[in-house]
Amino acid sequence: RSLSMAASTSASDLVTVLMHSSDTLLLGYFHDTKQVALFRVVLPAAHMNNIVMASFGMLFTPLAARLFAKNDYAGINELYWRSATWMGVLSFPIFALTFSLARPLTVFLYGARYEQSWIILSLLSFGYYFSVALGNNGLTLKVLGKLRYVVIINILAAVINVVVNLLLIPRYGALG
Repeated sequence: RSLSMAASTSASDLVTVLMHSSDTLLLGYFHDTKQVALFRVVLPAAHMNNIVMASFGMLFTPLAARLFAKNDYAGINELYWRSATWMGVLSFPIFALTFSLARPLTVFLYGARYEQSWIILSLLSFGYYFSVALGNNGLTLKVLGKLRYVVIINILAAVINVVVNLLLIPRYGALG
């Protein structure tokens, strides 16, 4: 069981590295460094949408594991939705800032030469916030021992990410 958990955690980490680096690598392959800069400059601001989720993950996992050990699936369900709700609420101010005010925020943080990155920030923020608002899906599956699903979903996500990147980046650059 611990070997399976280590494998699924390693697969999750590998997918995270692949998904965060493939965008930049493919963008650099198909376009110039300006396009890479337009994309990479706003990533830290967009990633701020994940701060609350990362904090909740450290609290969610041990509690969900304790509930699982007691076979309290109703408790796990309640914990999942309660934490998803709180993550959505607490992350919303960051989302509002990085999505609704993406243009002035981009100019304020990075200067006028990166102004066209605001749309990228807006799209990335929407995606990250949507992920946060859906809750700790992956952690819940891991706690429930559904490691095969975690690995399959991670591999599918990586493949889809690369395929979509190959379809959109050559045509649309950093926006793709």
